Amino acid sequence: MDYSLIYKCIDEGLAEWKELGLMQIPDPHMPPEMVDNKRPRDNDWIPWKPIASTVTDHDIEEIEIFSGIPFPESFKAFLKYKHFYELGFSNPMEVVFFDHPVHTWKRKYFDYYSYDWVRKYLLAKKYLPFAAHYDWGILCFDANEPVSDHEYTIVMIDHELVWDELMPFQLFNANFMEMVSQRLLKK
Repeated sequence: MDYSLIYKCIDEGLAEWKELGLMQIPDPHMPPEMVDNKRPRDNDWIPWKPIASTVTDHDIEEIEIFSGIPFPESFKAFLKYKHFYELGFSNPMEVVFFDHPVHTWKRKYFDYYSYDWVRKYLLAKKYLPFAAHYDWGILCFDANEPVSDHEYTIVMIDHELVWDELMPFQLFNANFMEMVSQRLLKK
């Protein structure tokens, strides 16, 4: 499958973050390969740069086994393209992806998927979290009814309603590729 739309969306999103001066965080343990030495530090804020992803199929399989839910193929392509600290799309979707720094990204997924509430209320119900909807909710792949081989609809779950027995959710998008396409068309 052609994932060039995903790559274009990532590149444009990262370019916007750089233009807005958002590519800096206070991480004293930032991997040297992600430090952007072409830009000055601002006190403890270190400028970062995206780098080519080192994610392997084996890395992804480990997370899939741990979560009990396979990632969509399109999202695997997303993970295997670039490492970054922050990436969000404010127009039109208000999506903030889980951070994806080299060396620690996999541990971050394991940590997040280890939270009791994530295991009990999301993963057990076949909702695979992958991003936030700003401060309002969690974006999840709904693995209850795959739309095709390992491609899922995307739902948004209000983070304050996760504990409801009949957890309400809103359909966010038809699938990951559609979400990326809409972002590129509507910005």
